[in-house]
Amino acid sequence: MAENKTVINSTQGSTGSPQVLDLWPGTAPGSEGIQIEEERERREQGEYFDIWIKQVSKPTLAVYLPPEKRRSGTGVVICPGGGYGGLSLHKEGHALAQWFVEQGVVAGGVKY
Repeated sequence: MAENKTVINSTQGSTGSPQVLDLWPGTAPGSEGIQIEEERERREQGEYFDIWIKQVSKPTLAVYLPPEKRRSGTGVVICPGGGYGGLSLHKEGHALAQWFVEQGVVAGGVKY
């Protein structure tokens, strides 16, 4: 079995983009031979927007780190919802992760 190591850049702060990691090297278990294309749709609602995602074939974890001096030593994993129709990636993922980062909490957002 091949060893899979991942190193998170601990100097990245809240002003940087999240570090996005594949949950599996190559194809995710059980999805061999399945050919689907991920769908993304920007949804506007007044002054708010969301990114709606469906048909995820390459699950990832986006790691959001607060500035080093503000880190509280805690972390949270965020799994955005969507009622089996898709994922509310911005509203229930990115925006929530940014709030946690402002509180000094490391946030990991899963796209699944």
